[in-house]
Amino acid sequence: MRIASYAKILAITILVILLFIFPPLTGPVWLTFFSFAFVIAIACLGLNLVVGHTGLLSLGHAAYFGIGGYTVALLMFWYNIRGMEILLLSAVGIATLVALAVGYVASRLSKMYFAVFTLAITQVVWSLLVRNFDITGGASGIYVRKPIMFGQDLAALTRLDILSQIYYYYIAFWLLFTLVVSWFIINSPLGLALRCIRENPERTDFIGISVARYKWGIFTVSGAFCGLAGALFAVLNGVIHPGFSDWFYSLRLILPIILGGMRYILGPVVGILVFNILEMLAINTLLTWKIMAGVMIIIIAFFIPEGVMGVMYRLYDVLKASILKGADM
Repeated sequence: MRIASYAKILAITILVILLFIFPPLTGPVWLTFFSFAFVIAIACLGLNLVVGHTGLLSLGHAAYFGIGGYTVALLMFWYNIRGMEILLLSAVGIATLVALAVGYVASRLSKMYFAVFTLAITQVVWSLLVRNFDITGGASGIYVRKPIMFGQDLAALTRLDILSQIYYYYIAFWLLFTLVVSWFIINSPLGLALRCIRENPERTDFIGISVARYKWGIFTVSGAFCGLAGALFAVLNGVIHPGFSDWFYSLRLILPIILGGMRYILGPVVGILVFNILEMLAINTLLTWKIMAGVMIIIIAFFIPEGVMGVMYRLYDVLKASILKGADM
């Protein structure tokens, strides 16, 4: 047992070191790839707290992603606020407040009604962003200026220079922060209550656990993480438009969770990396990502319902069993 614990600690240490060292050494193309993947991974980790660990299908978390991104863009454009700390705090704060209000109603709903309600909310947000052209730029979106980070004005640098010098490490830090917070939530009494709600909400409510209150709380936390991801994405991408806040983008956030394995802490991170690689291959072979997504869902549903992480754990168990068997012989 002690050896297994040491092995886990060593594996986590190696992963953290690789997170901060490996991508910057891969060149600009792969650095950009990892940066976008890790930003979306933050949103997927937040969404997975609702989908994978509470058992609620939300089709509207792109709304909080878009709110985070637009908060950054509008504060820069209209108020000339470029300090990254203020922008990030504002984006997360506004996304959290909206998720708090929406979650109050959504937490009273269950299953299909929960999914439909969240879908309706994200379409309301999308419609507001599209129709208020004078403020948000309409369907064309709005340009996101380069921020001031740690007192350094980055306006004179190219976005690739910003990414390689400071912004990738900033993204990696927030990804690590999201993973740590998610781990503590999942392995806490709160996480146990969420799993009870996922397996049997009626019985959970019967034993005295307030199902609606727990759903409301985790929905709010999830929305905050999506707002954080949206803010980081806006600066990274350089532009934000309503397409990042509609139900279709919510589906894009759900697919990596399913692909990676929604019951595993690293599932969304592995899922988005695999998903983006498959998407790149699909583009290069003249296939649209919609066809790829459809094929992916069919394969997962029939062959690997536990996701990529589930397959990796199965292989690990087989390998461990064969090593122990060999040792006994």
